Amino acid sequence: MSAAMPLMMLIMNLAMVAIVWFGGLRIGGGAMQVGDLMAFIQYAMQIMFSILMGAMMFIMIPRAQISANRVNEVLTIEPVIQDSERTESTLSTQNEGVTFQNVSFSYPGAEKPALSHLSFTAKRGETTAIIGGTGAGKSTILNLIPRYFDVTGGSVRVNGVDVKDVPLEELRRRIGYVPQKSVLFTGTVAENVRYGNAQATDEEVRTAARIAQADAFIQEMDHGYDSIIAQGGKNVSGGQKQRLAIARALVRKADIYLLDDSFRHWITGPMRV
Repeated sequence: MSAAMPLMMLIMNLAMVAIVWFGGLRIGGGAMQVGDLMAFIQYAMQIMFSILMGAMMFIMIPRAQISANRVNEVLTIEPVIQDSERTESTLSTQNEGVTFQNVSFSYPGAEKPALSHLSFTAKRGETTAIIGGTGAGKSTILNLIPRYFDVTGGSVRVNGVDVKDVPLEELRRRIGYVPQKSVLFTGTVAENVRYGNAQATDEEVRTAARIAQADAFIQEMDHGYDSIIAQGGKNVSGGQKQRLAIARALVRKADIYLLDDSFRHWITGPMRV
């Protein structure tokens, strides 16, 4: 495509030069009027532009077909993680927290397991910190709780119920998750926070922002909670993006909060949830 367009434009311009050259000779010889030459140029331009558009179509159609095939591949993907046949209607009301029982997990094609025979319990009402170096499996542990991946051995239980036996919608509704990379969308600050709970009131949005220590910088923005966030949060800092992402999770009023390295840009004081 990069070579075809300049080549076609070169051909068109050379054809125009040839028409003017030979037309000028005929006008000089008295065999043609100037008006006839201008009409011929207009007709020639229309024909050449039609040929140019046809050539572009032949170039773009194969690209469009490839793009359509890729889109169809995405649309036809079947989710690997699905509700099992023995799913329960809801989670247990027991306050047993999150329990990993002899959990092992390997990513497809990995030489070594990311987790091997891991067991621990994060009790309700407590804050459990998982500390380790890069690649130690901290994010993997969090991703197993909402079933972004399924364990290859052992079980993950929430309130004593295996997460595989809970409907995905019910399980993830109970979880507020903040990933390592905070993602914001085009819209107002309030809309980005309310993305965690579409039914949240303005007061609930502000309360979540205050808990996440985001209210102060939001109030300093030109339009407060109605200020516009650029795509990807390009007009706010990394720490501000993380605070908004945490506020989005808090406004869900979830039973379980998973914060995946969500404080690395800002640890300025205690945050009470």
